[in-house]
Amino acid sequence: MRRAISRSASASTAENGDDYRAIVKNSDGSRTTQWGTLDVVAAPLITKNPASTKTLHRGQQFSFSSAASGDPAPVPTWQISLDGGTTWQVLSTGRSDVSFSLPSVPPASGAEEPATTRAATVRPATAKPQDLVRVIYQNAYGTATSKTAVLAFADSYPDVGVAASVSPNPVVAGTAAAATVTVGDYSGVRATKVIAVSTFATSLGLKSIREVSGPKATCTTKSVHGGKAVSCSWATLSARSQAVFRASLMPAKKATNGAITVSATLAQHNGILGQATLTVPIAKPWADVQVSGTTKKSVKVGTEFADVLTVRDAGPSSATKVKVTAVLPANVKLVKKTTGGAKCRTVKATLTCTIASMKAGQLTRLTLLLKGVKKGVCDLVASVSSATVDYESVNNSLSLSTVIR
Repeated sequence: MRRAISRSASASTAENGDDYRAIVKNSDGSRTTQWGTLDVVAAPLITKNPASTKTLHRGQQFSFSSAASGDPAPVPTWQISLDGGTTWQVLSTGRSDVSFSLPSVPPASGAEEPATTRAATVRPATAKPQDLVRVIYQNAYGTATSKTAVLAFADSYPDVGVAASVSPNPVVAGTAAAATVTVGDYSGVRATKVIAVSTFATSLGLKSIREVSGPKATCTTKSVHGGKAVSCSWATLSARSQAVFRASLMPAKKATNGAITVSATLAQHNGILGQATLTVPIAKPWADVQVSGTTKKSVKVGTEFADVLTVRDAGPSSATKVKVTAVLPANVKLVKKTTGGAKCRTVKATLTCTIASMKAGQLTRLTLLLKGVKKGVCDLVASVSSATVDYESVNNSLSLSTVIR
């Protein structure tokens, strides 16, 4: 028979795998059991904690090691916390050591951060970047958690990054658009002799570019093969600073796409590759038609109340054949409607309104005077569409809820 026992005073010298038997005696004699095998089990016990502190440069590799005893052999799981220990993420499982790297610190919290190829990170630049690492050993008989190791970061070289974005996106062929270019030093070390070159494809039609905030740069523009290049330089770029530029564009009428490429060089070693390429789609005229609304939270049955729908074309182009649909709930009656110039008709519980054309920025307000005829929740569902392409469909529908009591 095979069974497990714990070590005690009578078995202090027993080892895993030893054979044992029991001899039972009384006044009438004795009896001896069959031989068995001793299994000595033990919950995990940390024998080596990861180093308490590591101070390394951002973006470099971090390595930790650990050890633990236990029977059966416990399995280690490494974890990291980026929020001071509130939550933990798994780094690796099954090894007593771990190696990993973390991205560089991003722009300061609240600063504009256009779409870019820059690596994402969850650590705010305004806080002292101290992440935590630990290892948990586990077997069938228990769990042991190591002491927490602190990752303290140090800056010894600059981290100059660049980014670019456009508005609207996609831009419209033959219609004015704007681009934003950002150059920043995201480390705690000042960068020297920084040069950033932004190249705009010919199809984007660069008209002008100016710096709107940040350390003042000296810039020149020249024509290059395939477009225009804007070169801006700084003798020094302060730590954790950003220079932001706005460019005026006029995309060619027959163009379908373009590109903005931004690259940066500096005198020192750079902590991250200072380069970004933004591919800009150029579409035929499109519009962002959207609907919003207001209503009462609750009314008494038999009371009249108004649901107000506001239809707007947010541009960048005019919208044609705009159609608004509102489905009335069964527990209300439509008393009156004010259409704001739209042509409307009601079929059963569905109100349909059409607007021949809306210019960019134009809005039309529809007011539906309703009367609650039955207690319950009144949900009016409305939507808007147009014959013009709309890339922002998230704002094309809504539901207005009123409780009739």
